[in-house]
Amino acid sequence: MRGGASHAILLLYASALSTAYQSTRTFDEASELYRKGSLAEAQELYRKVVEGYERPAPALRADAACNRGSVLLDLGDGVGALGSYKEALTFVPGHAWAHFNMGVLEQDAGDLEAAVKSYKAALETEPSNSEAMSNLGSCLDALGKYGAAADAYGSAIDLVNSDGDSEDLVSVDEASDKKAMLVTLYYAHGSVLDKLALVNPAAICGRTGQPCGDLATESFRRVLLLEPGHPLASHALASRLAGSDEKGSTLTGAPREYVSALFDGYAQSFDASLEGLGYSAPARLAEGVEQVLGVSRSGPKQSRIKLALDAGCGTGLLGPELRARLNVGKLVGVDLSEQMVQKARLREGVYDELLVGDIEESLKRFGRGGVDLIAAADVLVYMGDLRSLMTACAAALTHRGLLAFTTERLDSGNGEWQLQSSGRFAHSKAYVESLAEEAGLEVASYDQIVPRLELGKPIQGQLFVLVKKRR
Repeated sequence: MRGGASHAILLLYASALSTAYQSTRTFDEASELYRKGSLAEAQELYRKVVEGYERPAPALRADAACNRGSVLLDLGDGVGALGSYKEALTFVPGHAWAHFNMGVLEQDAGDLEAAVKSYKAALETEPSNSEAMSNLGSCLDALGKYGAAADAYGSAIDLVNSDGDSEDLVSVDEASDKKAMLVTLYYAHGSVLDKLALVNPAAICGRTGQPCGDLATESFRRVLLLEPGHPLASHALASRLAGSDEKGSTLTGAPREYVSALFDGYAQSFDASLEGLGYSAPARLAEGVEQVLGVSRSGPKQSRIKLALDAGCGTGLLGPELRARLNVGKLVGVDLSEQMVQKARLREGVYDELLVGDIEESLKRFGRGGVDLIAAADVLVYMGDLRSLMTACAAALTHRGLLAFTTERLDSGNGEWQLQSSGRFAHSKAYVESLAEEAGLEVASYDQIVPRLELGKPIQGQLFVLVKKRR
């Protein structure tokens, strides 16, 4: 009896080994097909492992479900992918990559709180996962939890640097993934520390005990060590040094690459990010033009504006306001950010034409005296010296054409314009008026406004409507 029992056990063990080997082989075949781009075939083989046809171990079923989710995502089935990641967790509740991949889907869908939970779950199992730590920082940043975001970014930097000397950035391989990730992380770390320093200049980083402002400056410098000329870090560092004796206070405007990259990155979340900030610049601008034209909303609209240019149109927040308040024949929008322009294209019936490019260059296509209205809401804040733009706008305007715009307000006695720690420029009223006079424009309307809140504080702004003088 004992010998028969042992024989049966040995047979069962051999059978288990055989099926385990077969399921592993199926998994490997699926992975090879995935690498080759044969997605449908890979998905089918992963499914067989997940459904347990060959009695695989739970860990292998979890890996197969996780990989199958990634295949489904590549096939365009996001719902199926999420379901597959969740299925992986039924086999191995702490499966790090299933949690991570769920976090990515949740983050992309805008469910940031859920993504934070998923990334934290991934890190519980695999605390050395620098990608999960980096993405956690990004979600916390977007949620306004800047202190926690700074800690996460700092930890992610430590994880990426764990294989070498964190101070020796110059020797990092130019083409390496490590360099690209460090550039991203140092910039993100500097940006979130900069936000903390803007709210409270004396803020201390909880993770290191050092001043947030000093750490932000150092992070931007590290980006530039890794990638000299990085447009975002260059401008951010200049903003941090604004008003000091170091280089930064003499910039005449934000680099085009900075503005383009900044708003390409903001495009998907830009409109939502303004919710709750009392953003009024587009409405106030359109209202200011309406008042200058003497248009009554209760009466018939005057046929005054044949061609209007929304200069720096972004996602198109100003366009609907102009359409609602004014009788605009043709409305053209232009912006440096291609991603923002793509969002503006989604506003049906607003813009007749949308351009990606520089405002001054775009004005040339309309010729001298070809535009009735040029409007710019929160655009000139990325320019310091306005002389060239003002001259170009004046040349493009028709007789008695209008130039309407907002700027952030610089108190008299502080110069003509000034780069602020926010990375934006402020301008004095006297400076704008002197440039207008120089360009052949006169002030038709002026108001001090609060275009929005930033970090809970009102932005001190101003609204100008200029009219082209008779010559």
